[in-house]
Amino acid sequence: MDDSAFNLTGYTPSAQMRKWAGSATATDFTCEVPSPSSQGKILISLTATQTAALDPGRHVYDIRVSTAGGNIETVVEGSVLVREGVTRSW
Repeated sequence: MDDSAFNLTGYTPSAQMRKWAGSATATDFTCEVPSPSSQGKILISLTATQTAALDPGRHVYDIRVSTAGGNIETVVEGSVLVREGVTRSW
């Protein structure tokens, strides 16, 4: 097993979350590769508006990387539990 980081130099990340894999509706994450890209880290985030628009429940997501040549590889996939908030602004 190779424990070295995936060198992301020259790769562009993208990520989406959906209620289920076949859903036509997706939420796109903002993705960035922090320096140095050789560490293999990808930061993903959603805006407050995107987060507020999510339906509570389990969702699935994946993170993919692509090269300038058009090769695409899924590097992470999993599920997210979106919970409805309790606290409201007063």
